[in-house]
Amino acid sequence: MISPNEYSKRPNLKNFYKAVKLGRKEVVRVQRVDEVQGYIDLSKKDVNPKEHKIALDKYHRSKIVHSILIHIATDKKVGKLTSVAELYEKVVYPLNRKF
Repeated sequence: MISPNEYSKRPNLKNFYKAVKLGRKEVVRVQRVDEVQGYIDLSKKDVNPKEHKIALDKYHRSKIVHSILIHIATDKKVGKLTSVAELYEKVVYPLNRKF
């Protein structure tokens, strides 16, 4: 959940729904996690431009990797690995831990 005062740096955000676009991906920072109720409090205004760029680059690279894995799982059927989840467990996660 993002509260309206954590969404924008503008002090007087009159209409919160004009600032928030449905379906748009935003870079936010986790402020607090409530494990009992299952809530995550997020803040958009605490993200600096450098973190924003790093997060977007990481997101775009992960989308590319995911599309490659979908292609491999659907078209090639590498050995016994036929699902995307199996490819992630056997190939991607070990490589991610290595680097």
